[in-house]
Amino acid sequence: MIKGGSVLLLLSMFFAYLLAPAVDMVSRSIRPGPRGRPLSRGASLAVIYVLLSVPIGLAWRFASEPIVHWVKVTAPDTVDHLFGNRDYEAIDRLIAAARSTIHAGVAQAVHRSRI
Repeated sequence: MIKGGSVLLLLSMFFAYLLAPAVDMVSRSIRPGPRGRPLSRGASLAVIYVLLSVPIGLAWRFASEPIVHWVKVTAPDTVDHLFGNRDYEAIDRLIAAARSTIHAGVAQAVHRSRI
């Protein structure tokens, strides 16, 4: 539960980071009313969501079968292929090599600092 919430939080922060320049641009570009004040950030965000929902909806309308197939068949098969055989020997060798390299580097740095 915490892992899923953390991933959702990170994705929402990334999406907000991507949308921030567009929100500013829409806010400055659209000036409703007689005073000509910029559109509020919330209203600008709503405009962007409406503009994004049209092409996403059309893409879903015409490409939903391959997307559903990918989600139900291809993605799980890929995860099973990548992590199914549980062969961790290569990763263990990589970690052991990194440990020995780091250990040698630290020992060398300590030796140099004593001189």
